[in-house]
Amino acid sequence: MRVIFAGTPDFARAALETPFGSSWKGAAKPQVVLVEFFDYACPYCKASNPHVDQLLKENPGLRVVYRELPILGQDSVEAARLSLAASKAGRFREFHDALYAAGRPAPDTNATAARVANIPPTPVQDPAARAAWDAMNSGQRDAVNRIFANLGKAIAAYERRIMPGASRFDAFVEAAIRRDTNAMEAALTSDEVAGLRLFIGKANCIQCHSGPLFTNNAFHNTGVPAAKGLPMDVGRLEGVRKVLADEFNCLGRYSDARPEQCGELNFLAADAHTQARQFRPPSLRNVAERAPYMHAGQFATLEQALDHYNKAPAAPQGHSELKPLGLTDRETAQIVRFLGSLSAPVNAEPRWLAAP
Repeated sequence: MRVIFAGTPDFARAALETPFGSSWKGAAKPQVVLVEFFDYACPYCKASNPHVDQLLKENPGLRVVYRELPILGQDSVEAARLSLAASKAGRFREFHDALYAAGRPAPDTNATAARVANIPPTPVQDPAARAAWDAMNSGQRDAVNRIFANLGKAIAAYERRIMPGASRFDAFVEAAIRRDTNAMEAALTSDEVAGLRLFIGKANCIQCHSGPLFTNNAFHNTGVPAAKGLPMDVGRLEGVRKVLADEFNCLGRYSDARPEQCGELNFLAADAHTQARQFRPPSLRNVAERAPYMHAGQFATLEQALDHYNKAPAAPQGHSELKPLGLTDRETAQIVRFLGSLSAPVNAEPRWLAAP
């Protein structure tokens, strides 16, 4: 027997019932799964904690999966971040029980629970920097964090001013809309047009590289080989864990977003095997100017990258979405030529490109 979420698809129920890290108590092989959404500042959640523990003692086939839902203030968000860090380290129960014993979430009680669970309140590893950080009071730490967050926001705001300029491909599209065949022929060569057809059709590049920026911004496992000399990168599988535990995420106290704008975080599945080796495809704008390719520069040229997609080898971890394409050498060359048509100077005011 398992808890049934009425009207919830099986895959969604499975994601909810799969705990993040060690965020669970009870049976390792449960007959019944209870999912509890909680906020450490919620008095009812705290009051129910001993009753849940008693329920687990009386029902050896029960597992309780805990889901963070910090909606009662920034101290709740910080407590949730530390809780996720503890869960990742395998010490969720220690942190969970210690914070409820310490009282309502606050900088001092959060720090107390973190010490009990033996997790650092900061990821700083350098001993001297860590000692300096530990010597600061909560107000000083908050000031440093806010400066750090504001620097990131300023850089992001600047980057949004740097847009890709109109390429020969864009001129081709505009001409096609006007049905101006002369302008179309002037914009792209016959090989580049053939590459475009392959990009959309036989090569199925558009599966991941769609939209104005030629990326769907989703995550995919395309069987990219591990980078030589670097530790194995599991991609989104580790990225999800980090973003959930990050105090600078969308729900953190330094975010400008409203909680309702961060709904994805509340239901972001962690430890899902499908996330292994998934990476987000980048924009293909100016891709011909950006060698090497893939997330760690595994391929030196576009030809090498296309050869990988053409052969579709098995992924080093997880399941690759690729299937052999059967492209000929000429077809590969035509796709490369089409990708070159996406190059163009950036579109930005001169003042944004000048040295400060």
